[in-house]
Amino acid sequence: MFILVTHSHSLAEQFAGSTRSWTAVFRPCSGDTGAQTNLYRRSLAYHWRTHLATTLCVATAAAVLTGALLVGDSMRGSLREMAIRRLGPVDHALTAGRFFPEDLARRIASDGQFKESDARACPLILVQGAAEHADSGARANRINILGVGDEFCDLAEFPTHSATCPAARQW
Repeated sequence: MFILVTHSHSLAEQFAGSTRSWTAVFRPCSGDTGAQTNLYRRSLAYHWRTHLATTLCVATAAAVLTGALLVGDSMRGSLREMAIRRLGPVDHALTAGRFFPEDLARRIASDGQFKESDARACPLILVQGAAEHADSGARANRINILGVGDEFCDLAEFPTHSATCPAARQW
């Protein structure tokens, strides 16, 4: 005969219902007893090195994650600001999977509400392509190729902007 003393009601029922000769006694736990508190204190005192190492590791991991979140948020803000600066005065772009007439920009610009908004319209062609260096054979894939007119060069707000159009409209 085996005797099991437990604080788990389900464990007592499981062993009491088994085919072996078990005697299960269920003793309900009545809150925190002095013996349990003493056990916790002795366990903490005995395993203090492990608990200290765990606490330091958790604190280090929390600091690393917090730093990564702050750096990531700062990086996201910096990249957003850089993208906005690169766009210059561009607020909206109309893109399509096919070409549309060049005079669409002029028709949009002649609209009364568009004129009141102090905005400008500029037609351009944007396609993806590849470039290869003639001498070295170095290749760059998936580059954006822009076909622009004089209106595009007028969009530059700063005189030292990189979008200055060369003479004879050749790049």
